[in-house]
Amino acid sequence: MIKLLPLSALLTAFLFSFLLSQSLSLAVLLLIVILLAGVIWYLFFQRPWLGLIGLIFSIVPGQLLRLSLGPRGSTAILFIDVVTVLFLSAWLTRKLLKERNITAGALGFPLLASLALALVSLIQGAGVLQDAIGFDLKQFILGGLYWGRLVMYSLVFFAVRDLLHWEAEVKRLWRWLLAASLLVAIAGFIQFVVYPDFTDMAVKYGWDPHLGRLLSTWFDPNFVGGFLAVIALIVLAVLLAQQKWLAKLSLAAIFLVLLYALVLTYSRSAYVAFAVGLLVLGIWRSRKLLLAMLVLGLLFGLMFPRALERVSEGFNFDATAQKRVVSWQNGLTVLARYPLLGTGYNLIAPVQDEMGLLSEFDINNRAGFENSLLTILVAMGLPGLLVFLWLCLSILGQSFMLANSHYLSSWGRSWSLGVFAGLLGLLVHSLFLNSLLFVLIYLPLMILLAGLDCLHALALEKRKINLGKAKGPQPVHACA
Repeated sequence: MIKLLPLSALLTAFLFSFLLSQSLSLAVLLLIVILLAGVIWYLFFQRPWLGLIGLIFSIVPGQLLRLSLGPRGSTAILFIDVVTVLFLSAWLTRKLLKERNITAGALGFPLLASLALALVSLIQGAGVLQDAIGFDLKQFILGGLYWGRLVMYSLVFFAVRDLLHWEAEVKRLWRWLLAASLLVAIAGFIQFVVYPDFTDMAVKYGWDPHLGRLLSTWFDPNFVGGFLAVIALIVLAVLLAQQKWLAKLSLAAIFLVLLYALVLTYSRSAYVAFAVGLLVLGIWRSRKLLLAMLVLGLLFGLMFPRALERVSEGFNFDATAQKRVVSWQNGLTVLARYPLLGTGYNLIAPVQDEMGLLSEFDINNRAGFENSLLTILVAMGLPGLLVFLWLCLSILGQSFMLANSHYLSSWGRSWSLGVFAGLLGLLVHSLFLNSLLFVLIYLPLMILLAGLDCLHALALEKRKINLGKAKGPQPVHACA
């Protein structure tokens, strides 16, 4: 009987594939996909760190591996979605079968509170739908699916946090994330040379018609620029605290590659995010750093005059600025109608459609505005925004405390400082784009927060020992 189980599972998968496709060739293809997913899931189940590495590198394909579920601007399934489902399902299965306890961490409660408020706002959004267009079950279910997607990516924090017990593991996590970030930058260099004109993609698929800018596989210079700014700031913070010259040279080379990619995005919002984080590092570490980066910036400006032009255009009311202002005005218009509880999570699109605020060219920007905080306020109301700000302040407070902690190693303090500077820059970046809720940024953010929370638990445990709650001042390296 046991020997027949794999065969019966194979036949069941084939029958399921055939019923879905009603075509033999497509059924075989679906069967191969199902079996491949099963093998990957099994590997993730048996080797959790292999799953985590796969999850980290799922940001590299970006929008390149994308399955649209409808016409232009409709919902799509990304490669990162599939990998995240496999990783989380393997983690949850392992928890149910082997380990019952889940580490929430210090950031777990505000994160769960944000998800709960998003669900409450979605439920009350049924009344908003009724008021706006009449209750539309399809729109409500779609909002629920997007809430489920938010929950899924938020669970990554708990899953990754559960795998981290030592500072060495946080270092290992960071190195893999850094490697994935370098691949994103390298893919951007290739795209910049091979496919610099995105005009055709704008006509066919609704992407912005960028020309001569680094988009990488994310197809958007502003989002990939914001991500690169965060990673570059963390690298710079670790570099400044590094004592070994070989490690210094390696980190300096990585930093210059990331900075080069960041410059080629020609994204003013990414430049601002990097400048804010750099100001934090300069004030914290050394004023000389600000002078050195100013000189480096001038050199890059001489090498890439367009970067200087983009910075100078920041003081002009150009087409991009006008588009953002219109987006903010639309958000305030919707907020004026639903000022307290908002429209409901991910129900902004039908409300904007009903109010006639969108044109056919806004098809990819229907569900939010060019500002993450405004998007959250309009969608989840004032309670949702307050809880989200609580989460943001908790993250910044924790990273700030760890950057000053005497209970961490030099690497732990410098890495925490880099995360603090990077996240502060990302918050500023989110004032110009809905970057905090962009999935290719949200996933790495959850991974960084898991590492940060592990270091926080480690610092607290060392502090308890030094206060005499254990026998003797023994060194501790494990996160609870």
